[in-house]
Amino acid sequence: MKKAVLESNFTPRIDPDKYHGDFQKITDGINQTMEANEERQWIQNALDLLNKEILGDYTIEEVGKRPLHALCNYVQAIVGSLYLLHAKEETLSCIACYAYNKNEMKNIILGAATIRQVAFQKAPIHLKNNTQTSISSDNTSLIAPHIYTFPLIYKKELLGVIEIGANEAFNAQTLQLFTLSSVIIATALATNKQAQSVKDLLQKAENINATMLQQQNALDAHSIVGITDVKGTITYANSKFSEVSGYSNEELVGSNHRLVNSGTYDNAFWDDMYITVS
Repeated sequence: MKKAVLESNFTPRIDPDKYHGDFQKITDGINQTMEANEERQWIQNALDLLNKEILGDYTIEEVGKRPLHALCNYVQAIVGSLYLLHAKEETLSCIACYAYNKNEMKNIILGAATIRQVAFQKAPIHLKNNTQTSISSDNTSLIAPHIYTFPLIYKKELLGVIEIGANEAFNAQTLQLFTLSSVIIATALATNKQAQSVKDLLQKAENINATMLQQQNALDAHSIVGITDVKGTITYANSKFSEVSGYSNEELVGSNHRLVNSGTYDNAFWDDMYITVS
């Protein structure tokens, strides 16, 4: 990132030797402020890009892939991967990759090694001048000299781990970007998982309702069904009830069962029945 520098090559109207130190301090202060502003803007531009990438109705894989690719491109990384935690199985599975084939990545059991250690400790690990840890690409294996692995945490809950490798060392500005990016990506993953849970519940409820409707239709086709409140007022009558009684559904609902009393049984019988069912 090219930084702006304020040159102090102007000619003051007062004695330059007398106030040279003060002018230099002012110039240095302005340059430092401009540099800090540029760094903040560089980070903000990246965060805006990530937020744009996660907007939309995407699968969990896309929610991982889109910001990972954007982040790796932005910091000029050579490889990257995002692992999603499966808490019940205590495993991490790769759902998104940058610059290599996701199918080559295996499920990782929580424990030691870099990715597993980051998940276990819920803290990042920064490998500098790496000469041993290799990452498999599509056609070959390469060693990223600098690897930064960091957790994705949402409301103190670990959701996954991101690993990014580059040829150039990650400076403090880039590491700060990774920290802020982890919040955005973790929130997106958590939101997606919650939305999927709601969809699953709605689908389950829809399936239950469909089953109940089938059962109701089968019951209505072969049985006389009537529902009353504790006072004996009819609140529901199926079509078979209407057919056998000779009354329409509108006439039955809201009426008392006395409407269809055949007179076969005396009042004592009905009184005893209502006491039993109520």
